[in-house]
Amino acid sequence: MEGTAIAAVCKRIGVDYFTFYYAGDSFDKNEWKIRSLNSSTDVADKIKVVLLALDFAVVLSKQI
Repeated sequence: MEGTAIAAVCKRIGVDYFTFYYAGDSFDKNEWKIRSLNSSTDVADKIKVVLLALDFAVVLSKQI
């Protein structure tokens, strides 16, 4: 919901914009594992998500 609002504003004012979503919950198994960015668990994996998003932004910026 927030991503579509930001995208609409950026389109209106002519600014390039891309949303990078991180899924916090997964229901692919019988047990639930908390995957929140604001907790101190799995910090190494969270750093990988941030670096992936930054790398993706760099690649996209070179294509514009």
